[in-house]
Amino acid sequence: MALLSASVVYPHLEKVDPRLDKKAKEQLERNREVLRSILRCLAFCGGQGIALRGHRDDDTSTDADTSLGNLKSLLSLCCQSGDHVLKQHLETCAKNAKYTSKTAQNDLLLCIKRYTQGKIIDKVKVQPHGPLFGVQADEVTDVSNKEQLGVVLRYLQNDKPVERLIDFIECKEVTGEALARQIVPKIDQVGLDMKNC
Repeated sequence: MALLSASVVYPHLEKVDPRLDKKAKEQLERNREVLRSILRCLAFCGGQGIALRGHRDDDTSTDADTSLGNLKSLLSLCCQSGDHVLKQHLETCAKNAKYTSKTAQNDLLLCIKRYTQGKIIDKVKVQPHGPLFGVQADEVTDVSNKEQLGVVLRYLQNDKPVERLIDFIECKEVTGEALARQIVPKIDQVGLDMKNC
């Protein structure tokens, strides 16, 4: 038995499909524009060293002035400054689809981190003399008393040394051997070969 095409079996779908497809594309573009606005605000806060969240950032406080964190306040400013797509999104979307919860913020920050790491790694790999690099690491204790190891790549760009932070690693021990066990897998994970170090 020969298979019938969808237009023969469901002729009415052929007329609906282009409209649904157009609507879906419009919604996709609106969502992308909203995410671009949120990502710009995240990048601004990160570039300025500004914390994203305040003391209370969960929309449950009755005092609106103190409950907004820095990111949500910045998004509000963008809405007031003419970002109509973002404003419409924040006013009309479902509460679980705002992309502003702490979980969404963390997920978007991870996306930014991976994108930035990828750009740095690409620059290391396309050096005219080969993908050679050095690794620097420095340990610091964060506000929660956890040892964090900042891992920095050092490489040449336009014949000048460049240093770029690629990650922080939580350390249980700070001996040389323990730090090496943390750094080497991180270098492999980002896509570089330790033979070029």
